[in-house]
Amino acid sequence: MLDQMAHRYGMLPSEILAKGTTQDLFVFDVYTTYQNHINEKQRRKAKAEPAIPKAASTDLVERYERFKKRHESKDQ
Repeated sequence: MLDQMAHRYGMLPSEILAKGTTQDLFVFDVYTTYQNHINEKQRRKAKAEPAIPKAASTDLVERYERFKKRHESKDQ
């Protein structure tokens, strides 16, 4: 985060350490979190592929489904 702040504000990381406060860190964190939220919203709006990881193979998906069925029956 320190490197990102320094890059954004055109300062050296050592300057950020010397002059920055926790409020500066908080504001930068809120800003980056909001930017990530906006980017994710736009990506979903464009119907891009969701950020959910896909299974490595169909065998793994089948094994997971069997596992899930076995444990669902035990919970009920």
